[in-house]
Amino acid sequence: MNNKLVKNNKSINLSTRIDGKAYTELLEIAGFKGISLNSLINSIIKHYLIFEQFSEDLGLVSLTKPTLKKIFNTMDDETIGKIAKNVGGDCSTGINLSFKGDF
Repeated sequence: MNNKLVKNNKSINLSTRIDGKAYTELLEIAGFKGISLNSLINSIIKHYLIFEQFSEDLGLVSLTKPTLKKIFNTMDDETIGKIAKNVGGDCSTGINLSFKGDF
């Protein structure tokens, strides 16, 4: 396999195999969003590179906005402030250190 590193921001051609069902679903999503399959795949890859690859190591979890809002509504401002002060520094440092590139 040819593992040449690309040192500029030019597009490259890539040939790869993916599952047929995944391909069909990606085509449907791209069509629904009104974008090309290429744009959708680039978006997915960039999201992985920027966020997903670090999320497990940082202990991030996915919550819907309504769920998070309900959690915060059960706490008073003082409690929210204490939590932010205690974990905010640790979390933001980890997140800042995890970003390698600018996408």
